[in-house]
Amino acid sequence: MQNSFDEALDSWRVWQESPWGRLRYSVAEFNLRRRLTALGEGPLDVLDLAGADGGDALRLARLGHRVTIVDYSPGMLAAAHERAASRVSRTG
Repeated sequence: MQNSFDEALDSWRVWQESPWGRLRYSVAEFNLRRRLTALGEGPLDVLDLAGADGGDALRLARLGHRVTIVDYSPGMLAAAHERAASRVSRTG
């Protein structure tokens, strides 16, 4: 039986691409950059609890940080792996 998070993955993706979703990720990235910069130079090890499909984690990884995503939903974790793989294939 698929859990409710896995069943909602498609609507989650639609929300992420909506103006409110994009705004949320931009604001979160701004705040995370500010806080992480205060921790010092160099890449940091970041643990993203309830990381879903990696929306925040991938932004941090693009900044050079080492990010680990933990999530209850196997479907969301699989989506995070897919997103990361597609980003790597587009840039590398």
